[in-house]
Amino acid sequence: LGTSKNQRDNTGRNRLRPIVSLLCYNKCYQRSGIKPRRVHTGLIRRRARKYLEKPLLQLKIKKDDGSERVKVPLQRELNADEAILPEVNNVLERLRLDFDLPNYQAYTASWDFRSRKSKLTNKSNVQLYRIFSEQDGAAGRLYGHWVQTCPSKLRQYLTLNGLPSVETDFSSMQLMLLYGVKGEIPPEGDLYCTDKFFIRDRDAVKQVLTKSVGASSRDIAMSAWRKEFKDNPAKLMGKAELYFDTFWEIHSSVYDLLFDGNEIWKELQYLDSVIALRVLKIMHEQNITCIPIHDSFIVQEKYSLQIENAMRSAFQSVFPNIEPRIK
Repeated sequence: LGTSKNQRDNTGRNRLRPIVSLLCYNKCYQRSGIKPRRVHTGLIRRRARKYLEKPLLQLKIKKDDGSERVKVPLQRELNADEAILPEVNNVLERLRLDFDLPNYQAYTASWDFRSRKSKLTNKSNVQLYRIFSEQDGAAGRLYGHWVQTCPSKLRQYLTLNGLPSVETDFSSMQLMLLYGVKGEIPPEGDLYCTDKFFIRDRDAVKQVLTKSVGASSRDIAMSAWRKEFKDNPAKLMGKAELYFDTFWEIHSSVYDLLFDGNEIWKELQYLDSVIALRVLKIMHEQNITCIPIHDSFIVQEKYSLQIENAMRSAFQSVFPNIEPRIK
């Protein structure tokens, strides 16, 4: 039974939002210790529908009238780091992806009951390409694979060729890159949660960095931070100046890389994309399929040690004196 009308999608499966009592029964069922039957998402591999191949290198530029930004091909040969992209794309095109969901509640995260559509979109997009901002060498992150836009709550259930996966992240990546650019060694411990901040405010502190890196001035960064947390308690909003000044007091050695019109975010994204490309190359040489999500990487769970080693090696190929933090 459910609260919405019986609707069928093109897989023949019914999409019903369960009533509360049914969910309660499901919780009891899980507590019983009985292994729940595998729940499939209805993800179908449509080999007959060939994906539209896109240029591996692209520029995002403003139209002549400045009304919007569009992507155009970047006409040059692949460099040494980018040369791995065609090989990786060949592997990703053959990769069989699905989700092994533990229960129906997890399944609902993939389905929008209001619009009666899956939240998993553009599943035919399996090609990686690199997008620069305005000019070659600015930004350059990897985009294109549909898993990159998959809700994070669902990615933990992703299977690669039928086997469970693991997603491994660089911790404090932007801040680590700032220290690398400056030629400094980062402080020990959690770079966001220092003795001067409570751990419950860690996300707010982290946004000080995020908004600063993307802003051309301190005032713009502060305004963006306040907008991000406008729905939070007034007590938190009142700490905006304190958070901002204290955070950059702790990390004062890299503060001069920010603002004054500097677009440091473009350099940081370029660096993390170089590192991502080198991770892909290391894993490809070991015949291990890997999907990049900017500063995190998804592989089969059995390769968790190999991906950590690859991430560490790739990072230190750019900044040899800094030990990356991986979670």
